[in-house]
Amino acid sequence: MSPHHALRAGAREALGVPAAVLGAGFLGYGSLAGDAGYSIWLTLTATLAIWALPGQLVLMEMHAREAAFLATVFAVSLSAARFLPMTLTLMPLMRGGSRVRRLWQFLLAAQLVSMTTWAVAMRRFEDMDIDARWNFFLGFSAICIASSMLFAVIGQLLIGALPPLAR
Repeated sequence: MSPHHALRAGAREALGVPAAVLGAGFLGYGSLAGDAGYSIWLTLTATLAIWALPGQLVLMEMHAREAAFLATVFAVSLSAARFLPMTLTLMPLMRGGSRVRRLWQFLLAAQLVSMTTWAVAMRRFEDMDIDARWNFFLGFSAICIASSMLFAVIGQLLIGALPPLAR
């Protein structure tokens, strides 16, 4: 499979159920962020930088309680510790092949690991050569993050249209 084909295959696979499920969760997160008074830019930044609903909810809770910055960073980091075993099992499957990757590329790819991206990658990687895995993962992750960001914004914009009881 060519790198371009693998990128498209990953993006296509993400456009189905994964994007819908993530979208539903991030629709709720966007509504919660809007109700809490967060700007759309803060909602988007949190989605891109943290990329995990539990971590984003911890950030919102700590911010609402006016917790110290270091305590907030520590709490959000602890919520992300569950991704370490997933990242440690996934990254070696993307190493090797005809192209040598630099450390910063693996650090960027590690930032894209989520429960969804990890589960699909672990299932699909056995049918792919190493060169295709990298691009499949990037295509899949890009669509997952983009749909999450889109639905977070939609959720935030819809919060004003909902009656108070629904909020």
